[in-house]
Amino acid sequence: MRPAPVSNGGGSFAKISNIVIGLVSIGVSFLLLIAFLDLQSDYEQYCTGFVGFLVEVFSEGQCSELENYMFFTGAGSLVCGLLGFVFLILGLVSSSNARGQVVMVPQYIQQPQQFVQQPQQFVQQSQQHPQRHVKIDKTQSVYSNSEKPKSGLAILFLSIIIAITLIIALSVWNNSLSNDEDLDPEGDFDNDGIINSIDSDDDNDGFEDTNDWYDKGNGGIEISFSKFQVWDNGNYDSGGGLPDVYAYVGIGDSNCGNMQYFPYLDDINQDSSTLYDWKTFVYDFEEDATSVCIEVTVYDEDSWAPDEILDFIPGTGSYYQHSIDLSSGEGNQIISHDNRGENALSIELEYSLKRITINS
Repeated sequence: MRPAPVSNGGGSFAKISNIVIGLVSIGVSFLLLIAFLDLQSDYEQYCTGFVGFLVEVFSEGQCSELENYMFFTGAGSLVCGLLGFVFLILGLVSSSNARGQVVMVPQYIQQPQQFVQQPQQFVQQSQQHPQRHVKIDKTQSVYSNSEKPKSGLAILFLSIIIAITLIIALSVWNNSLSNDEDLDPEGDFDNDGIINSIDSDDDNDGFEDTNDWYDKGNGGIEISFSKFQVWDNGNYDSGGGLPDVYAYVGIGDSNCGNMQYFPYLDDINQDSSTLYDWKTFVYDFEEDATSVCIEVTVYDEDSWAPDEILDFIPGTGSYYQHSIDLSSGEGNQIISHDNRGENALSIELEYSLKRITINS
């Protein structure tokens, strides 16, 4: 009998299933990572320093809940990412096991009823013709596979390598978000022959570390404006045109008093609808400064009328006052508000505050 090939699609189904699960897991990992970054931004904005203390006290522990959400989204992103890559590898490896597999089945097996329905006839023919030998092909299946299956140890080894790589990448990313002002305890930042862990003045600027808010030299705050955008239905100029935009930034004491403002007349952006990376201010605070205030306002300059404040704060208020405790490490913050549509002067604004070293 001529054997008939029969295809086997089970391996293909397993391959597709693993790949789909892997891709879905990786997608979920990215979504959780985006949620984690969004929660982290809110935490840095509302749950640090004196403002964070007030929020924690009067909001019945919402900052603590935010920390828990950050932990679960961060851990979930890592776990889903690892599982996604493992399933993806399993799906890709299983494709080689399913390739080239052929099952050969004799044709007479496809008609079992005909053989069973005439048992007597078959026996009689055998008795009448004893010299005739009936050859039965006992071969039920033949497998052809040109490739050996992948070892489970190889899959495990690849999974471990990917897991270690992801953990290292996450650790490096997390360190980049942490405080980069920490000094190596065994290093000597100012090269004075005294290691940092026992040096009372790490940067040798004449201020003891206990009275110096920035131990890596001359410290300052950088205020960088990264995005500005108007509302299409806004009414900014008296003639119906686009606003002439400038940032009005002031520095004051802990009570936001005694404000001193940066000059702005040379930094007016005429007829602006969208701006990117459009202005940066740097202020050099005294080494023994403790709490300070940074005020941010955005104006539309009008030559024949009073300048109008462009509103980027949702709800009440149209400008921002940042109370910063430099001595406790505050001063790194990203502010992003899209207030377009609230009123005729509403805008979208994004800027950041950052502790930096000012080269003397």
